[in-house]
Amino acid sequence: MTISTFWAIGIASCVLRLADSKRLPETVQVLPQVIGSGQQPEMLATTLERLSEIFLKRIQTLIVCASMALLTACGTSAVLQAGAEAPAADETVVVLGIKPAHYKVLFFPGSEEQGRFVKSSWSNAVINGTPTDGYLVAKVKPEQLIGLTMIADTRAGAFAKPYAPCNGAKALVLKVPQASVVYLGDIEYTPSGAQIGVQYRDDIAAATRYLRTHYPNVTGEVRRAETRAMPVSSACVSPAIYVPIYILGGRR
Repeated sequence: MTISTFWAIGIASCVLRLADSKRLPETVQVLPQVIGSGQQPEMLATTLERLSEIFLKRIQTLIVCASMALLTACGTSAVLQAGAEAPAADETVVVLGIKPAHYKVLFFPGSEEQGRFVKSSWSNAVINGTPTDGYLVAKVKPEQLIGLTMIADTRAGAFAKPYAPCNGAKALVLKVPQASVVYLGDIEYTPSGAQIGVQYRDDIAAATRYLRTHYPNVTGEVRRAETRAMPVSSACVSPAIYVPIYILGGRR
């Protein structure tokens, strides 16, 4: 099943939940009246601000459902299966160690603004998958700035709670280099109540052995990627689907 299908299911579920609200139809009906009322810009802005408060909880519900749909989706085609053909000349292969194996990671494209990573609002994850035998191997178009801004415990299935950095917490960010093979490091996740610990370590030798054994068609020297732990711009939203990720130690 594709990510788009799960997104459709998630959004449809949210629409049904939102439709139960008595105030939603009233708010939808009044919006055209407000916008076309000819109010002065300042007054119109104040009115719309008040209406936005009514929509806030419904939007949050929509975010929850859509995030769940995304997290239960199958991995993207960017994730390479063992024995896969060599990537195209304009693609970069990334290797990431992940423990435990039931954690799904999602990298999204974005930009750097004032020292923070700003995730693209409407872009799908460029990498979305779980590890096989301890590693996730994927192909990505170079020159993108991508960040690991969402993870989830897949054992919970459709009810998996996504974890994501917010309010200035740091995420692993990478400017994808030109066609090459890069190692991002090894990550181990440790749940701790409502948060999750992130331990980074470096074992490029083990990652190279894994790649040579499972992906013989992917050749070339495995290099360490120039990653950064960059604060994110996303705000924490209630209900709590954005949970701070803290780095316990290791490579920063």
